[in-house]
Amino acid sequence: MLVVGATNYVCAALVFASLWAVQGVSAHPQVTPLGLVAGVIYVSGFFVLIATMRDRGVSLAAALMQLSVLIPMVASLLVWHEALQPMRAVGAVLCLVAMPLLVLDKGVTSEPLNWRRVVLFVGMFLMNGLALLCSKVFEAMGLPAQLYQFSALLFGTAAVGGVLVAGLWRCRVTGPGLFWGVLLGLSNAGAVLCLIMALQQYAGFVVFPVISALSLAAVVIYAALVWREVPGKVGWIGLGLTVAAAVLANL
Repeated sequence: MLVVGATNYVCAALVFASLWAVQGVSAHPQVTPLGLVAGVIYVSGFFVLIATMRDRGVSLAAALMQLSVLIPMVASLLVWHEALQPMRAVGAVLCLVAMPLLVLDKGVTSEPLNWRRVVLFVGMFLMNGLALLCSKVFEAMGLPAQLYQFSALLFGTAAVGGVLVAGLWRCRVTGPGLFWGVLLGLSNAGAVLCLIMALQQYAGFVVFPVISALSLAAVVIYAALVWREVPGKVGWIGLGLTVAAAVLANL
């Protein structure tokens, strides 16, 4: 899994570095530190995500990641003084209700909740939320021409961290691992580019709710059909609230 993650970040970094080189835009001094910090957060969140998926399965881990939109929402209110719309307020409340339900579900291991798992879930929530916050900070800078620079530095830093950890753990590099890593890296890079094109055609309050809800639904369905990961009743309630929260919080 570590080899897949490291290869993913290396591939995505090469894609955006190439796009940045073709674009020919000089590096902006404010974007560089943000991209480096975001890369550290991304790769750290990936390690926490691996542990969470092993303990609670893909569906519940994906739901917890969706709920982390609450962090940039709070920052938008406190730092950028954005107005809180009623629908977003409802979405924030649903986030708070859904989180304990997802944590309390026994997941794929069917083991009871303990403090280690609580710390693990809170860590993933914070890491993914901080990653989203970095994107919000970049957006607030008003430097759309530096998107390739930001993405190249982000994935490049994450790639360095992923390769170092995989090397320290002496992970064996295999053909399937490299294949899935490259495929994941291309999908990550493609997702960013598709998001940009979608935002150029549609308003953000349309794009983000659709992406959040559909991506979570796709993960849940795929995990149930392919890996037979079926959450318990509490988990299903949490997943349903997460879909509603993801839509409302992004409106």
